[in-house]
Amino acid sequence: MEAFNENIIAKFELDYLYIQLPKLAIFYHLPRIHKNLDNPPGRPIISGIGSLTSDLSECVDFYLQKYESQAPSYIRDSALRHITAAPNLCIS
Repeated sequence: MEAFNENIIAKFELDYLYIQLPKLAIFYHLPRIHKNLDNPPGRPIISGIGSLTSDLSECVDFYLQKYESQAPSYIRDSALRHITAAPNLCIS
C-alpha cells in the first residue's frame, strides 16, 4: 500500500500483489530413498502457491528476467533446440 501511495507502483500492480485471503505455505519433504532405505534423508519443499509472497515472487521474477542473461554465471541451454522429436511422440 505504501509503494502505491508513494507512486512507486501502479494500481494494476497493487491489485495483482495484494492478496485478499493468503494461504499458509506448506512445508514437507520428499524422501531420498536412493541415499538410505532405512532412514532416508528428506529434501525440504515449501509449497507457497497462493501464499502471501507468491505473487510478489512472480512479479520480481518477471522484472528480473531481462537481466538474467547478463549475469556472469548465466549459461544458455541451447542443446534442446537441436533435438527433434518423432511426429507421433506423446509426452505425458
